Amino acid sequence: MDAEVLRALAKWPGVPDVYDWLSLSRRGDWLLRGEKISHPGFIEYIGRNYTADKSGAWFFQNGPQRVFAKLDYTPFVYRLRDAQPKPRFETHTGLPVENLTGAWLDETGSLLLQTEYGIGVVLDRHLNEIANYLCDEHGNPLADFLSDPAFFDPGNQRLCIERLHSTEVAARFGFITEPQQQM
Repeated sequence: MDAEVLRALAKWPGVPDVYDWLSLSRRGDWLLRGEKISHPGFIEYIGRNYTADKSGAWFFQNGPQRVFAKLDYTPFVYRLRDAQPKPRFETHTGLPVENLTGAWLDETGSLLLQTEYGIGVVLDRHLNEIANYLCDEHGNPLADFLSDPAFFDPGNQRLCIERLHSTEVAARFGFITEPQQQM
């Protein structure tokens, strides 16, 4: 977190949390009361101060105040930074992904990846490029994600793409999509 945020937390420890203002879209856009945030500096500030509490509710620490985020799907959206010579991803907050540890496909055709940051959905516009790295268990290329079994081979490991229903994602990976104020 930013040093100024940590100082504000120490100075004003009892500021109430905010709910129902901030959300993260499936495409990795931040929305404030339903309106897309477009200011690059503010987007970067949110990204640097975005984290989860012990319950799995994600929030943006805005000075001394936690602004909880409604998640349209997952806490992270993974974007393809570069496809050659192998696919490299980054989070919607701009963090480079170094470790892929799991891959899932839901019933809508969304690809989810587990990384060192947690579970996230791959930005849909990148799926065609990622399809170039699909293979069967012998490493032979596949035409699409629907083959079973299908593997994602980004060059340094081969991950089996497991099937998962979208309604199971939050519970399986321990996060809350719609944080609620505790009464």
